Amino acid sequence: MKRYYKNFIRVIFIFFIGYPLFFLSHFVPRNKKSWVIGSSHGFRDNAKYFYIDSLKYKDIKCYWVANDSEIFDFLKSKSLCVVRKNSFKGVFVCLTSKVYVYDYSLLDINLWTSGRSVKINLWHGVGIKKIQHAIKTGRSAKFFEKKNWIFRVLLPQNFIKPDLFLSTSEMMDNHFCDSFDINKERIMNAIYPRCSIFDKDEISLKDHIKLFMPEHLSTFEQLGKYSKVYIYMPTWRDSGKDIFLESGLDLNEVNSILKAKGQIFLLKLHPNTVVSKAIHAGVFSNIILLDKGVDIYPFLPKCDVLITDYSSIYYDFILMNNKKVIFFLYDFEFYKAHERDLAFDFDEYTSGLKIYNSEQLLEALKQENNIIYRDSSEIKKYFWGKSKGNCSKIVRDYVFFNKKPNNN
Repeated sequence: MKRYYKNFIRVIFIFFIGYPLFFLSHFVPRNKKSWVIGSSHGFRDNAKYFYIDSLKYKDIKCYWVANDSEIFDFLKSKSLCVVRKNSFKGVFVCLTSKVYVYDYSLLDINLWTSGRSVKINLWHGVGIKKIQHAIKTGRSAKFFEKKNWIFRVLLPQNFIKPDLFLSTSEMMDNHFCDSFDINKERIMNAIYPRCSIFDKDEISLKDHIKLFMPEHLSTFEQLGKYSKVYIYMPTWRDSGKDIFLESGLDLNEVNSILKAKGQIFLLKLHPNTVVSKAIHAGVFSNIILLDKGVDIYPFLPKCDVLITDYSSIYYDFILMNNKKVIFFLYDFEFYKAHERDLAFDFDEYTSGLKIYNSEQLLEALKQENNIIYRDSSEIKKYFWGKSKGNCSKIVRDYVFFNKKPNNN
């Protein structure tokens, strides 16, 4: 009953507040020197690093649009420009800012105040899964059906096209154009802002964490005590299934193996994934459950082996040298048939060790030093072949000088 009540209130808001505000937002004068930046998953991902990089421009005022008071208070304490998303000031700043920069959709900032704004979608991962309008399998597919007028009205964020979309290679250009129903004139090629941190040394990484993630500094520092650092980052399932119950992975056994070898296992779940009872039930000496909302990117240079499945984190991880990847694909056929169809052939466009059950994964942890991994240099070309530019500079040139991205 509560769910139906919430949906009813949401529909009332959309029709009686949202759409009228959206109509009015087309007539409000906008300042091209005022930019609003945000992410629905907190102060993280490409939007965070775009925001930090854009602070170097003295002729632009960049506002982070905070979804919660904790992020607002934290950034305010650092003397950074930040507004609460649904405050009067937040709505006013969004109404008068010319540039909207986001990771997922306009809901990251404020859809209803975005009329006539310049919309920049940084997205949140190159990868192998079908996304947005290209999805044909799983529960998410219906939300992007162009002929379904109900979803077009109730979920307009899925159908409003960005002015610029960040991409990283010719193959990804085509992938994103198909997924978001845009033409290549809207594509800008540059490195993902979040991946720029891979170039920093350990001192710089620690400084970043001290400044923006101080509560995670002790975890970062203790990683140096271990002979090898694993990180497990599974993608989320549209069905909401418990990953650990489905895979049968025994975390107690994982912990025992790593403890004997002086190694550590970081566990970072997708923000949309429900934390398994199997995790809460255990007490582990060599497994660290990271907060789902943590910015994982400063930690990745310290990790030796990534364990993942269909997540785009794989493609970011291989940008760094001397990194190894294990694919834990316990539900491979089911995932393709019922969760999310794939845009590309999985075996052709991945280079790590592929494992299909929990017993094989445990054995791999025992014998990891003896595993020979396929070279990933060709994979990098497919997914990162046109990623040399600086994203914030491209956007600034587009807004101030009407300079279209050169994607050659």
